[in-house]
Amino acid sequence: VRQLDISNIDLSSIDYLVITHFHGDHFLDMPNMLLSRSFRKVPNKLSIIGPVGLRKKTIELMRFTFGDGVKDYNDIDEKYNVTFIEMNPDAEVLINEKSLKAYKLQHANNVEELGYVYDKKIAYLVDTTICDNYNEICKNTEYVISYVTDLETTTVHVGINDYVKIAEKYPNN
Repeated sequence: VRQLDISNIDLSSIDYLVITHFHGDHFLDMPNMLLSRSFRKVPNKLSIIGPVGLRKKTIELMRFTFGDGVKDYNDIDEKYNVTFIEMNPDAEVLINEKSLKAYKLQHANNVEELGYVYDKKIAYLVDTTICDNYNEICKNTEYVISYVTDLETTTVHVGINDYVKIAEKYPNN
């Protein structure tokens, strides 16, 4: 939320939030996002999209972060004006009459990691290593939003050297 404020991005301009997995750097600011929307009286509903277990983990995080023994957060949908859309790999939902499809990616051991393709054109693939779906998505979409953390690919992240090879292999994308 702090980074959104610094960037002058109004919370009411956000209708959808996509979560790829439940590691802290991707998920821990969820309570601040929900509370900030509530305090600022953001009128629009926020749809939060992520892996199965998203709603339950959000409630658990709210309890952990702000738990005073009084609130159970089971009314989180109404209280914070949110909808949770939980997706399995290969599931699809419509956003603005266009498809958002989830794909299983590979990140660390035993981490349920999803990547997403919107409108068969834009891919969101973060915190993943090279895997079959990564290559297939890069091949079949026009734009890929991804990031790298080092020169070489590891079992956790794509490296810049492989990213460059993929970009050269699919130059029209």
